[in-house]
Amino acid sequence: MNSFHVIRSGADPQEPRAGGDSPCSTGPRPGGLIALAAWLGLIAGASELAAFLLKARSGEVWPYLGMIRAYPWMIPLVDSALLTMLVLPIAAMSAAWPRTRESLGPILLLAAAMLPTLIVLTPGIHLGALALVALGLSSVIVPAARRRSKWVARLVRFSTPILLLALLAVITWRNGRVGAAGATEAMGNGPNVLMIVLDTVRFDHLSLDGSGYPRPTSPVLAAFAREGVSLTGARSTAPWTLPSHASLMTGKWASQACHGRYGAMEPDGTTLAEALAARGYDTAGFVANTYYCTYSTGLSRGFSRYEDLTVTLSTVLTTTAVGGKIVDWIGSISQEIRPDAPPLLRRYTRIDADAINRRFLGWLDRRAGENRPFFAFLNYFDAHDPYIVPDGAEHRFGEAPDSLEDRRFLGEWWLSPGKPDTPPGRVDLLVDGYDSCIAHLDERLGALFRDLDRRGLLDDTIVVVTSDHGEAFGEHGLYGHGISLFEDQLRVPLVLVAPGRIPASGTVDQVVSLRDVPATILDLVDLPGPTLPGSSLVPLWMAGAAVTSPAIASVDGPDSFPPNSGRSPVFGGAMASVTDETSLKYIRTFGQVREVEQLYDLCADPGEQVDLASPLGRPLLDRLRAKLDAIGSDPEGGGR
Repeated sequence: MNSFHVIRSGADPQEPRAGGDSPCSTGPRPGGLIALAAWLGLIAGASELAAFLLKARSGEVWPYLGMIRAYPWMIPLVDSALLTMLVLPIAAMSAAWPRTRESLGPILLLAAAMLPTLIVLTPGIHLGALALVALGLSSVIVPAARRRSKWVARLVRFSTPILLLALLAVITWRNGRVGAAGATEAMGNGPNVLMIVLDTVRFDHLSLDGSGYPRPTSPVLAAFAREGVSLTGARSTAPWTLPSHASLMTGKWASQACHGRYGAMEPDGTTLAEALAARGYDTAGFVANTYYCTYSTGLSRGFSRYEDLTVTLSTVLTTTAVGGKIVDWIGSISQEIRPDAPPLLRRYTRIDADAINRRFLGWLDRRAGENRPFFAFLNYFDAHDPYIVPDGAEHRFGEAPDSLEDRRFLGEWWLSPGKPDTPPGRVDLLVDGYDSCIAHLDERLGALFRDLDRRGLLDDTIVVVTSDHGEAFGEHGLYGHGISLFEDQLRVPLVLVAPGRIPASGTVDQVVSLRDVPATILDLVDLPGPTLPGSSLVPLWMAGAAVTSPAIASVDGPDSFPPNSGRSPVFGGAMASVTDETSLKYIRTFGQVREVEQLYDLCADPGEQVDLASPLGRPLLDRLRAKLDAIGSDPEGGGR
């Protein structure tokens, strides 16, 4: 007797039927319950996947936070596995008390199968309320289905192969897409390209030449920069990760590379990875920021290999709504029991610099013997909050956060609503941790450079080291990033080293935009192929020529996370700024009621304390406003 017959009849054909009971009065037997659970799990997974895609249709990336690339087929598998695990005690109980098969098993199973879709479609509704709704619907549906048990059995038999084939097709399609991008025939013998982004590292907290920072936070990078050029006036195109990275990958201004606060990178145009792949490069990305640098942001376009979220039990479970809640519950309970230990399960696992180095170097070793040059993109996340160095690493500056209270403060600081009231001692804890994380990251960069040198690769590699944005630590009463267009969030390092292509030029103290990095890399590679927007910075250190691209930055507002109790300037509306070659900086806030303009002379006022936007500064305002408007009206330049 097969399991689907058991689902239909619920009893052995030789069993006597008492008192005129219908053939299915006792419900599915234990084996039938397990088969029913697996089938319902596939149905629940398909329904949850459809609900998720409906929710994610806006094009924003936040629904994908924590979702591994395999989510289209992992959701049905996880839902099926969770329902099968749920049914095991029910099946055991039904074997002991057969009458429970009639209603308890099927009703609980169907309610559990409904729950994931309800959670996805109705966020914010209490889980208990959704469970009651699911139980109510299930108690109506199950008796009706039992009256049509033969039809239900036929449906299960007919649909199961279709569901499994569809799942197999999704797995094949999804895996076929990974690694397909960027493949091309070799066209030249260009240098390797390594682009390193130090997430959340502001220029004036590095000990690079020209920064003036008293702490030796980056001696390795400072020494490395002297072998090439350090552009001390570099500005990011946005004060937070996704649009800044999108600009680095496309040469577009941030407001054109991504639309909306959380919009993914626009699919049109050529990326740096695609342009280099067309020149015969093998392309790979290794990212530690698993919030806003994953495949879902579009930043992986053009890479033949792109490693982001690690596949673990936690990340597999969190592809589903119920699995994510299980991870949260287990993590919360384990931290209550052992507050000084990492949670047993967590949605996001920190990827430190050593892990990025291992992934990148492992990929290099696997491609040993390749004739093609490589383009590798590395994103390091070590300096991002909570500003705690990895286990075993040295806390270089100030008092280490050894107490549970200190570590809890750092762990909860980003979402804390009372940042403007942070006591000075706590600000010191933040800055000491931030600087210590930068120092640790600098040390791991040194290890990477030594490994590349041992492999004989460093002398034939263009190395670009920069950051996507900075971090505020109380300047203007603000903390964090993505909240304004002040210098603490926009001024970033930009180091380029390429033996034989970039002379040891020291520092260039001119305002430049990270938007010009892709065009600069293509200029240094010097191979025919697709071009990207922006101006090459090479003439700046070769001939001292001026760069035509102004430093434009923008941020859409407001941020959905109010890290400064709603006081962040971006809460006034979307913002844009331009910094010209004389270090005059103009900021415009596009408020709903009126626009707000600010003007600063960064040479005389690097802290942006004296706003010159007054009637006396009207000529300067008019000139910079016109420059910002001109960029905004230029489809190639791409402003707002």
